[in-house]
Amino acid sequence: MGQIPALARTLDPQRTPSAHAFSQLVRSIRIDSCVVWAPFADVVEEELRMIFFRCTALKAFSFAVHWNESACWSLHTDTANVMNWLLASDPKQCQLRLPLTRGLLELDLALDRTQGKSLISCLHTSLEHAHQLIKLKLQTTVDESVPWWDDPIKRPLRLSSLQELILHLTGNCTEVLDYIREVWSLPKLVALTVASEGRAQPAPFFRAHGENLTYLHWYDVKLKSDAALNELLAFCPRLEHLVIRLPCHPACPQLHCPTLRFLDFWETPDKEVPTRYRIPVSSVGAGTPRLERIRTLRRPCTPLFWRHAVPEGAQSIVDPTVMDWPRIFSPTAVEDNEHRIWRFPLWYVVQASWTLFTDQHIDPWEGNWGEIQGPLSSSDLDSLDHHPSLDNNIEDDPTYVHSEGSDEDSEPSLEDVDEDEIDKAPLIPLDRGAFLDMFHASQSSLALLDEIDPE
Repeated sequence: MGQIPALARTLDPQRTPSAHAFSQLVRSIRIDSCVVWAPFADVVEEELRMIFFRCTALKAFSFAVHWNESACWSLHTDTANVMNWLLASDPKQCQLRLPLTRGLLELDLALDRTQGKSLISCLHTSLEHAHQLIKLKLQTTVDESVPWWDDPIKRPLRLSSLQELILHLTGNCTEVLDYIREVWSLPKLVALTVASEGRAQPAPFFRAHGENLTYLHWYDVKLKSDAALNELLAFCPRLEHLVIRLPCHPACPQLHCPTLRFLDFWETPDKEVPTRYRIPVSSVGAGTPRLERIRTLRRPCTPLFWRHAVPEGAQSIVDPTVMDWPRIFSPTAVEDNEHRIWRFPLWYVVQASWTLFTDQHIDPWEGNWGEIQGPLSSSDLDSLDHHPSLDNNIEDDPTYVHSEGSDEDSEPSLEDVDEDEIDKAPLIPLDRGAFLDMFHASQSSLALLDEIDPE
């Protein structure tokens, strides 16, 4: 929360003399897991509006709600609805309208369905000004009791520049996909990613928006026959890269797609690495004469934060953090006999020409972030199932640091807090100046820094 006023202060010429130079350099802003407490809402909202006003060269904006905001953070203290600032129903209050009008190229929004039933309506109004938007990514949380809008939207929306659309939908996504299919016009759409719970029928969607697609990733398509899949592919005459779930039956689907060059199959995570075998190109039949490569992709075990963010029945969908991997790890990035390992915050990704999977057993203290650690031999790949370091006690690791200041007995836990006392505590109003002075003082303090030995 405090980073928003901090950035606003940096970009304000009245508070920072060199602000004009800084504001012209801001190209991308990401707000992730930001909880704004109600007493500070007016100040933070005003500062966020000023940030959008100053950043005239902004090209990308991303917003994601805290994964447990509605269930945890709001138990005793009200929080502000930041999404309602970004997508306000009043056009004069809608903060995203200005950057979209100025030429925002990329927009990534995680919509919390519990925060308002008219978010899609407000998003529709905002996107009417997105004449230069190239990439749009929408994620939704689930709440079956909350409708997506008050009244169905019939007003046409033309996104004349949009080339890539990514939809990560939980809950009943049929009405959202039907809305995009019926109302949106996407003449330049070439890349489509949809991860859902499989309730929607993809055929009508492809009929409306599949003509120019060269990349299609529809995670939860569950088709009963090869003929049903080929019927969908017929709506995509320019398709080159297809990503779908691996069929339940052992045989690969027999595809008919003359333009297809790359085919990726998602597998579910298992105890053993299942991608030690190659799927030959010939296995999908003669209907794909240009097919160059088939890969099997194994999604990682769902992280703890994502398991809490979606209901139990929706945990079969792919994690949003890995949904873009088929495009990030291009099929042409490695040769047939080459293997690479990429390091990410939560896991390592092993990439070969025929497989892509994660492994959390590789020593995390070797190499640099994003560094290519390969190539690996076949025996190396087999050994990734189990790393010897897992057998060692963590305290025997020379890199393990025990902090005496973090003794569990020295800090009170949440269980020790009297909830009645919290509810009775007076709410102290803070004006804008007082809040900013407090924050600026905290930023200038060295209390959180260790003393540096001049030697």
